[in-house]
Parts: sequence; structure tokens; C-alpha cells
Amino acid sequence: MKRVEVWLRETSEPLVYDAISTYQKGDFYCVYCTDEKVRKFPVVSIHKVVEGYGTHDQGKKDGQ
Repeated sequence: MKRVEVWLRETSEPLVYDAISTYQKGDFYCVYCTDEKVRKFPVVSIHKVVEGYGTHDQGKKDGQ
């Protein structure tokens, strides 16, 4: 499981998900979530994406 933050161009806060995996399918960035639903975002609407990988980023602060 990893934490994914999707920052859209139109929002001031990220959409945060606990994800099993992420991938791009055509013009969409897809987040396969732990609730077994896939959230799809048009790539052109995304400002940035922040992904953490499993336990590698747990307990760390920004910049470490």
C-alpha cells in the first residue's frame, strides 16, 4: 500500500488516497485504491502527483 496525493490545477488541497497501485491508461492517471475502486483523473487536469512507496516513507518528515 502507498499514499498518493493528486494535486489538480483547480484545487488548493490535494486529493489523498491509500493506493494499491497507480498507472496511466490513455489520457487518464488512475489510482487503484485499497477500497478496490479506481479513481481516474484526466492527465491535463493534474498539476502534480506525490507517491509514497509502502513502508519506505513511513515515519519520515519532508526533506529527509
